[in-house]
Amino acid sequence: MSRKAAKPVRPWTEEPGNPWDRRQGEPILWFNRFERYFRMVGPERSYLGAYKLLLKEKGREGPKKPTRAPNAWCVTADLWNWRERADAWDKEQLRQLRQEEERGRKRARDARLAILSGLKVKLSQAILNLDPTTAGMREVVALTKLVLVEERRELGQDVTVAKNLNIDIGSLTDEQLERLAAGEDIISVLADTRSS
Repeated sequence: MSRKAAKPVRPWTEEPGNPWDRRQGEPILWFNRFERYFRMVGPERSYLGAYKLLLKEKGREGPKKPTRAPNAWCVTADLWNWRERADAWDKEQLRQLRQEEERGRKRARDARLAILSGLKVKLSQAILNLDPTTAGMREVVALTKLVLVEERRELGQDVTVAKNLNIDIGSLTDEQLERLAAGEDIISVLADTRSS
């Protein structure tokens, strides 16, 4: 088998598949070397680094460490676009990482919304059972505002209205309390009162 690399059949950008896959006509020997190269990370990635890795794997490390990759490596790497193909690998890895981070953020957001939904149920029960003469009213009002602000924040809605909301539970009608208990947004319930 010849150690000299054949020339690419077509530019790497025009070949099907991923750029880091073996190209048509690319000798397996050089593709295996390319794999060592593109899987290296950061400043470790170099032709010399891949060459040293190959020597180490084959147990051919001697006392004299090479200071540069053999010329055949450099010529072949340039011929088969190792740098560009490795850059494509890096971009794909970064894309996958960002995608996974986004999925993690969505899962965390969904969990926060589920907690807020559970708190709304508890608040609904507390509002229905609330005796306006007891001291627990302040806590219900504070928690209602907190849940409303956090829910609006999670949904990307304006929170200033919710933060500045003054709720007097004692002045709410039974119908308004029932609407709140049913899960209707308190801003909507109060807006109906103000427009009447």
